[in-house]
Amino acid sequence: MCALLCKNNACKQPLRGGDLQAGLNMLRGSLDYTASSRAILEEYGPLAITAITIKRTPVEGSKVLDYAKKKLGLDLLKSKPFDTLYHIFMEVELEGQRVICEKNEVVKISIAGSERPGTESIRIFKPPKVSLEKMLQKTQDNLGSSSYFRYDAFRLSCQHFLSSITTANRFGRKEVRTFVLLIF
Repeated sequence: MCALLCKNNACKQPLRGGDLQAGLNMLRGSLDYTASSRAILEEYGPLAITAITIKRTPVEGSKVLDYAKKKLGLDLLKSKPFDTLYHIFMEVELEGQRVICEKNEVVKISIAGSERPGTESIRIFKPPKVSLEKMLQKTQDNLGSSSYFRYDAFRLSCQHFLSSITTANRFGRKEVRTFVLLIF
């Protein structure tokens, strides 16, 4: 589930789920990367960032919104003219590799694959001149481990995660912040 809500009927895609370990970490309240994310950070984390693209992709909203309204009693969603949820994430280009940084139920670092259907993007023209691990560590230091790793659909979502990365590392113009924070 993602907290980024936008008006858009154009494209609805099915929800993407996390892996079993990520779900267990969420239940346990883990304050660390999954083993697969840690392995990618060990291999590619020291590499310098050459480019960053922030992306958002639609999530099938009706099931998520219906669940939130019925099970969680979120009447505030009934009064909003939103019909599509978006998942927001970042593609980071390193020296010879592209990785995805995102926050689902846990912070997830993965090797970039093919483009997700319906994806919109905005490129960062002046990415920070640091390594991937330094950028993420600076964000974690700024937020604290609890807020960095834990997920909450309204306070610690993918949107909050990306906004925190851009703030802690001081990149992204007004257009980028609007793209990331397009809500209400």
